Amino acid sequence: MARPRILAVDVGTGTQDILVFEAGTVIENAVQLVMPSPTALLAERVKQATADRADLFLSGVMMGGGPDQWAVEAHLREGLRVYATPDAARTFDDDLDRVEAMGVRVVDTLEAANGARRLEMRDFYVPELMEALRAFGVSTAFDAVAAAVFDHGAAPPGVSDRRFRFDYLRGQVERGIGLAGFGYLSNEIPSRMTRMQAVADSWTGAAPLFLMDTSPAAILGALDDGRVADPWWPTSGISTRSPRSSTASGSSDSSSTIPVSSAAKSSRATSTRSPPASFPTRRSSTTWDTGRWSSDR
Repeated sequence: MARPRILAVDVGTGTQDILVFEAGTVIENAVQLVMPSPTALLAERVKQATADRADLFLSGVMMGGGPDQWAVEAHLREGLRVYATPDAARTFDDDLDRVEAMGVRVVDTLEAANGARRLEMRDFYVPELMEALRAFGVSTAFDAVAAAVFDHGAAPPGVSDRRFRFDYLRGQVERGIGLAGFGYLSNEIPSRMTRMQAVADSWTGAAPLFLMDTSPAAILGALDDGRVADPWWPTSGISTRSPRSSTASGSSDSSSTIPVSSAAKSSRATSTRSPPASFPTRRSSTTWDTGRWSSDR
């Protein structure tokens, strides 16, 4: 039986991390690339347009925000115009009225943008990636493609992206579907997960495409570490808010702590070993306190 080959792409804020996985081979020898993220690439192109005093027309699909949005906001502050199609504009907010309040003009066609410089928005750089792999003699024939993106979902008006995302994560955990339940084949993506759907729309290859939210994907991957997978290792919760950030925001919203133990335990085999005599009180830059890991940085 042929060993499957999988192309895995993790789309982050600063980088996109790419792995060509071939079953039965040594993972340390797998082809890996760490490239600038799509949002960072677009941000640089926006900055160049700002320097050139050129208006912008943003086409394409929804993608990750952050650097690209900050660059667009800076472009607008310079008195330059930004036009965007509805799909591209939803990168900045699901509510197009709020996008227009930023100063972005939502239009349907390039003609309506009065000759502005066109930039395409997308999270999945498939042609460029395939070209890079072929340049080094790496086959681009894959049995499956897996992509991970941070998708807060399309929040309804009046609901913050943050609240909407945590409600979704909590609901999935409480359903008891395990961490793998946060992933979907491209034809099974829930309608609320609009960024995942945009990635799926960018894939034109024959191999099946599997998408997953980056946070559950990271936890699921960490369980391949024998120490992490040990059911006696403390996993009652993972804090996503450092003491410093919570103090700065002045927020006491406990929803930023997502209990993942039930999802994690359903994803690992049951162990019959006895618990260790004691757990370490300190490991690296984290501390163990009252059943939660929290950063001390």
